Amino acid sequence: MNRDTGMWDAVVNFFIRRAFAIFVVATVVCLALVASLTNELNPQVMGVWVTVGILTSLLVSGVALVVVLAVAAVRKARDFIVAFEPDKKLYAKDRFERERVNISDFYSKYAVVHENKTFEDCEIQGPGAIYLHENCDMPQLACSISDFMVVKDGAVINSAAHFRNTSFRNCKFSFVVVFATEETARSIQRSCKLDTGQDLPVVGL
Repeated sequence: MNRDTGMWDAVVNFFIRRAFAIFVVATVVCLALVASLTNELNPQVMGVWVTVGILTSLLVSGVALVVVLAVAAVRKARDFIVAFEPDKKLYAKDRFERERVNISDFYSKYAVVHENKTFEDCEIQGPGAIYLHENCDMPQLACSISDFMVVKDGAVINSAAHFRNTSFRNCKFSFVVVFATEETARSIQRSCKLDTGQDLPVVGL
């Protein structure tokens, strides 16, 4: 949180918590102003100005409170949108080659699906999980994945980084759990058998 954001939040909280006191002060100020402009303070005129003062204070306080709350709501909405948007630099990159990739960098609590990515000769590091949607493969898998699990198509996996149309070619996985639909899992299993001659253990097949 930057300094400007912290100051604004403090102002909003101050206004909300002391709204009644602000209303009283605004009422007194309004009454003082209208009284100073009144030449004849007979009971009838005084009653009219008291009413006008209170209504004016209510109007000013209400408008100020609405403005403060509206601005606070806009700021929170903007912060939410910024939080929802992925890291542009990382997500804009489509190809990773001979890199050490932390799978946590691709995790999104909003289940953003990464598409059309290629990882070649990379080390995919956990701890973490990936969820392989359709058209994902792992040709020339460098080593067995200890935790490869089949899930139902359309299953919600909130703890994983999601990928679609993505290839992990000759990549090593360390402490990474892989989730995939049955079709994707069988395709990767067949590819692994052809490339390495080894059976890739998949839980659920």
